Amino acid sequence: MSLVKKQHLRRPALVLRSESGMTLIELMVVVVVIGIIANIAIPSLMNAVNHADAARVVSDVNVIRTAAYNYYAENRAFPANSAWGTPPPALVDYLPKDFSFVYEDARYRWRAWNQASWSRRTGRGQPILAVQVRSGNADLLASIKGIYSGRKIVAGNRIMIIIE
Repeated sequence: MSLVKKQHLRRPALVLRSESGMTLIELMVVVVVIGIIANIAIPSLMNAVNHADAARVVSDVNVIRTAAYNYYAENRAFPANSAWGTPPPALVDYLPKDFSFVYEDARYRWRAWNQASWSRRTGRGQPILAVQVRSGNADLLASIKGIYSGRKIVAGNRIMIIIE
């Protein structure tokens, strides 16, 4: 019997372990890979958000332009200038309901130089019309500049979009 016991003791013991957990090294590798993916994806996402915001601003400018021309068709004059973030009172009825001259941190201002003052400068009788956009977000302004293909004047934290 002693031989049987000795042989039994010499066998390697089988230890059953659960392998469902991760080692620290595996966990660190996963965190590094996620960090690399985030560094690649986040700037692209922010660029897409700025581009979408710029498209919204350009769309708002087109709405203001359409409203101004509709006003002109009925009144044979363009609305008076407005303050930042405030539509001209005469234009309100021509804009969609709840339309705002503010989008996030961008504010709009309607500008119309009358024919008399403009014709003295250029010799032409046509007024110059513009929607100014002011924002503290330089990336948004750069995206607007890239999207809008018409005439525009960029100065500091403003873009003047010339309505044609």
